[in-house]
Amino acid sequence: MDAPPRVHDLAPETVARIESILPDPGLVRAPRVAVVGASVTSLPGDLARLVSAAPGGPAPPATPEVVLVCPPEEQQERLGPDLSSLERACMAAVAAAVPGQTIIATSASYVGCTRDLLVVPLERRGLTPGEDIHVAVGPERLQVEVPGRSTGRVVGGATAACGRVAATVLGRVGAVTMVETLEAAEAACLTSPSGHASLSAAKRLYDVVGAVAALGILWPTLALVALAIFLADGRPILFTQDRVGLNGRRFRFRKFRTMAAGADGHLHEVLHLNGIRGPAFQIENDPRVTRIGRFLRASSLDELPQLWNVLVGEMSLVGPRPAPVAEVVAYRPWHLRRLSAKPGITGLAQVRARRYREFDMRAGLDLQYIDHWSPRLDAMILLRTVPAVLRFTGR
Repeated sequence: MDAPPRVHDLAPETVARIESILPDPGLVRAPRVAVVGASVTSLPGDLARLVSAAPGGPAPPATPEVVLVCPPEEQQERLGPDLSSLERACMAAVAAAVPGQTIIATSASYVGCTRDLLVVPLERRGLTPGEDIHVAVGPERLQVEVPGRSTGRVVGGATAACGRVAATVLGRVGAVTMVETLEAAEAACLTSPSGHASLSAAKRLYDVVGAVAALGILWPTLALVALAIFLADGRPILFTQDRVGLNGRRFRFRKFRTMAAGADGHLHEVLHLNGIRGPAFQIENDPRVTRIGRFLRASSLDELPQLWNVLVGEMSLVGPRPAPVAEVVAYRPWHLRRLSAKPGITGLAQVRARRYREFDMRAGLDLQYIDHWSPRLDAMILLRTVPAVLRFTGR
């Protein structure tokens, strides 16, 4: 990348307030830096150098010019990052923010977290990014070939000027790649080693081959189920609904209809029967389910139309189950990382916690799958799905 932009060369209408505080990288004095969240000793090498070069060393100054939001790595949970620590760090940064500062989140756990946890709360305090304060995210991009080794930071800002100022700061101590938005920077770092292009292509190939083979073998079953639904309950044969897929993209989800026609219109009458704690809805003995629907759910035959979703690339054979929009909007921040993988017909949660009661348990298993994905893990889940289905424990 070319030399980082000089702060005084940025758009004057958006950096006038910060220019008098934040030094140009060509000047002798480095910016005063504070760290929120992690201890200084646990910082990655580039951030540690940035802090140590600050006036007064690593001790947090009373009025820092740059605030690094760094959730503590050592507090991360096995099934995924401890997003509560990220949330706490962001809340502390927002509470202490003053006009003229540059706040840089140094990690991301889902696309949109910097906007949710920093930009929106700051705006509620009357601090407008790009005018009163600069907000950016600069997560590390990790190598696929050498897992854990950084290839530099990807920097995106709430505005173009925010991103360029953050790139100026982080460019002092390491390589930076600028992108246009906060979300683009977050998405760039969310690809894990398992997201290598060749592995992703292999997973897609397995999905296509598997879906074609399954549709070729099971088409008589699909036809019989469709005929049974038509004869018993009439039309429609399929239930379609908007679900949230990879990176928050909506798609039309399909399954065989198992409820009486118009059941969604009576949802308010059965909300009190929800058997799941958390942002999910499932009833053990839903009164809206038809007689043939109970069999289809128990046998999981109602899920077969999703092979079409797999074939067109909206879903995968294995992955987190896709959630309705109404559930996703109720997610806690850490739940949203489920959206960093393509949703699946079956998943780790379906074979290890098929009759779960806590949504957090299912979400934790989904994050474990995302963080440890491999072709072998997919094969294991598919093999274990067969006996789970044959036990007729679906609901």
